[in-house]
Amino acid sequence: MRLFFVPAFMAAMATSSLASWNDPLDPIVITTEAAASRQKPIARVLHEVGPCGWQFYDAGPLKGKRIVVPKTEALKLDPSLKGVVDLPVGWEATRQSPSSCASSFLLL
Repeated sequence: MRLFFVPAFMAAMATSSLASWNDPLDPIVITTEAAASRQKPIARVLHEVGPCGWQFYDAGPLKGKRIVVPKTEALKLDPSLKGVVDLPVGWEATRQSPSSCASSFLLL
């Protein structure tokens, strides 16, 4: 059994993630043009600290322009992403395909 030390500030951030998704002062997601135009499925979600902390990316290399999309529109691109709106700050969720489950990882 492995034990991990989680600092108190990270635990507090994790409990406030859903509130963070619904934060009216942070209404946007950063994404790629390919994901926003549905040319490529969203395969990677990051939740970083601060404004624009939510980022939805496709599986390809991060090249080209990133664009801003309202959170409500981002979920319309792929309704299965509703499963990651509780992703804690400092975490990343990835998946192989839109039909596969997401795996979450702590960003270091």
